[in-house]
Amino acid sequence: MSKRCNDVAVDTYKELGYLASTVVNYIALQGWSIASDDSQVFSLQQFVDMFSLSALNKASCHLNHEKLAWLNRKHLLKQHYDNPNILINELHNNVTRSFPDISEEDYAVSCGYLANVIPMALEVTHTLPKMLEDVSYYWRAPTFKQLDNAAIAVLHSVLKQLDTLPNQHEEEDFANMLKTIATTHNVSIGRVMRLCRNVLTGGKAGPKIVTLMNVMGKQMIKNRLSQVVCK
Repeated sequence: MSKRCNDVAVDTYKELGYLASTVVNYIALQGWSIASDDSQVFSLQQFVDMFSLSALNKASCHLNHEKLAWLNRKHLLKQHYDNPNILINELHNNVTRSFPDISEEDYAVSCGYLANVIPMALEVTHTLPKMLEDVSYYWRAPTFKQLDNAAIAVLHSVLKQLDTLPNQHEEEDFANMLKTIATTHNVSIGRVMRLCRNVLTGGKAGPKIVTLMNVMGKQMIKNRLSQVVCK
């Protein structure tokens, strides 16, 4: 890709999880441009249709990893929405290979779960292999600092209240549950949300907590909370 910057073999980018369509898209934009940023992402056929010699320029080219990552994220999302089974199957194989304790029947590698995880994970990462590093909490319980008794009491209430939610739950069900727990313990709803995020992801940032909880589902949340409140 560039004789002056990092890896030069196209196969290297394939191994890192970059799509062929991304690499073609990126190379096409070197020395050629289009007026609108909205048209920066395109397929090979779209490139052929849009190409014009008048849009060629003499600007020097260099490998911009941030732009390449941004393009790959866009292409992965498009592929996911156009033909979701391709990414779901690849991510399924990556997860079961990286986390051998997860069985083929586990909810964490079910088609429905992975279909929901992919667009959420692509908000913070740009390849499928990087997902297993950057957002491993979707498949593996995180580590976090020891919690005090007050925090554990709040999480114990969350654990108990999960059983009151319908099996076909929505984000609103989790939002209402967290509000009730905050009122019961006389703490802010933000405090309850941060505690849940800490236990579920091990971090302070990520998708909206009720969205995350709705995707993870009651059983996965219960498994992780039990490791904390039932010690």
